Amino acid sequence: MKKKKDHMFYAGLKFYLLWYADYKAAFPLMQLVSYGMMEDSPLYVPLHPYEDFEEEEVKSLCPGLSPAEHVQHAIDCLRSSDSTLQDSHFSFRRWKIMDYSRAYSSHQITPLVVAERLISAVVQSSEPGMDMSFFVSYDARDILLSEPLSVLDGVPIAVKDEIDCMPYPTTGGSKWLHKVRPCKEDACCVERLRSCGAILVGKTNMHELSAGTSGINPHYGTSRNPYNPKRISGGSSISCCCMRRITVEVTIPDIEVMRLAHYVTIGSECTASIAHHLEHKGRSESGWDVRVALSIYGSFDSRDYLNAQRIRNRQMRFHEKIFSMADVIVSPMVGVTDYEIMEDAQETGELDYVNGAALVRYSIAGNFLGLPAVTVPFIGKPWSEAKLIQIAYAVEALCEAEYKKPQVFYDLLGEC
Repeated sequence: MKKKKDHMFYAGLKFYLLWYADYKAAFPLMQLVSYGMMEDSPLYVPLHPYEDFEEEEVKSLCPGLSPAEHVQHAIDCLRSSDSTLQDSHFSFRRWKIMDYSRAYSSHQITPLVVAERLISAVVQSSEPGMDMSFFVSYDARDILLSEPLSVLDGVPIAVKDEIDCMPYPTTGGSKWLHKVRPCKEDACCVERLRSCGAILVGKTNMHELSAGTSGINPHYGTSRNPYNPKRISGGSSISCCCMRRITVEVTIPDIEVMRLAHYVTIGSECTASIAHHLEHKGRSESGWDVRVALSIYGSFDSRDYLNAQRIRNRQMRFHEKIFSMADVIVSPMVGVTDYEIMEDAQETGELDYVNGAALVRYSIAGNFLGLPAVTVPFIGKPWSEAKLIQIAYAVEALCEAEYKKPQVFYDLLGEC
């Protein structure tokens, strides 16, 4: 027992030192967040006035349509493709919604076969020796039950374990959240997917309470990188800014200050929202990484929080200026490549704020400033979701030939 306690103590000390190393490196910036004198007013909610501007090749739908009718209109808008499951010239393909739809409608395979293959893949990936830990919970019976409703019929979709999806508990990657906040109904997005016939696979794993970015979870295992299971999931991309079909470079001022202000904001609000539960149960049942994180969050005071909201207001103006010149900001997805999973972190969790800060560096604006974004990432001006989807669709087509097959891959439509 003493050895176990000593291990936990040193694990907690390790987490603190990792945080302190990052804090010291960012100390001048934290001074600005904590003690800076700014004329900007605090902005607690990043609201954007609605702009009804016309966009090219965008079809407006009539109100009152069902989710299935929305999906059908979206499919009608997509460009027709001659590619099939057999004649694709790519060495590796990630199957899309239309691939499943074509395979089902041509009777090359059935949703039941895909569901059975999916269940087998989940089981295999969770077995000792692989331990991919993709899912927190799933129910084979629920996967096999689906009704033909739309083009999403039989398309497997997984739900992150912070979104309500019946009949599964919403744990947030913890061992206690679902006990104090039971899941009573589907979230809106899940309800709409279900109404369109999608196969809701189950709840995917996550870093406990989203208190970190590595995906190392001491309760449900580490979500490993399919391309290299010894590493966390990560990657990088290109950096530029798209302006009316012209590429220009731009600088986002004080991006590290914005990251720290975002950190202070979400940390303070997270702690406040679950404070009552933490005192009664949550803290003692949380992993050591989360306990340290919550202690750090609790150290922020009202001055830190108010200045973080002033920085949010300032960043809103910076981004407004950028979007007066450009349509979309394109940056790397993460600021560091995937790093190896340390075995000693499996039991206690990991709170590496040096790598964690780098992982989220370029995705802060979408969260903190309430801007629409698509994973690449593309960050757009307010109300520009249609343009972002158009660009993402085009980039996907351009990059498709470069896709590489992961080490761990389950082909649900193969040989059909």
